[in-house]
Amino acid sequence: DPAFAPWQPNGSGNGGIIDMVLSSLYFEGDSAVTLLGAVPFEWLIQNKHTSLKNLYTLTGKVNMEISAINNSTCTLKLSSENPLPEKIRIPEYLRVKVESSAVKRLRNGYFMLKSNTKEVSFKLSMDK
Repeated sequence: DPAFAPWQPNGSGNGGIIDMVLSSLYFEGDSAVTLLGAVPFEWLIQNKHTSLKNLYTLTGKVNMEISAINNSTCTLKLSSENPLPEKIRIPEYLRVKVESSAVKRLRNGYFMLKSNTKEVSFKLSMDK
């Protein structure tokens, strides 16, 4: 069955699917980390709670927790034992409220973190 081909005993197909899913949540680019770049916001609301724990990244292991507050708003928390990446991008179709003093809003969905920041929090909602 072609629909199940990636899950058959095929390391490259299976690994490719897992890599694609992880990159849709946390994508490490040249100059910034993009969060939730390919995840429909409705999925986050419907899931109620979405998390990645101990995700191996270029800056060390990172935890990401997304929790729905209501039908239009979620909290997004990033944490690590090591400093988080200094530049984060969240897609511009989301309305973002920064809840951490260590974060400075830049332009076009980019945010700069102070050096050695190990935890940040955002409130996300759909831009209507």
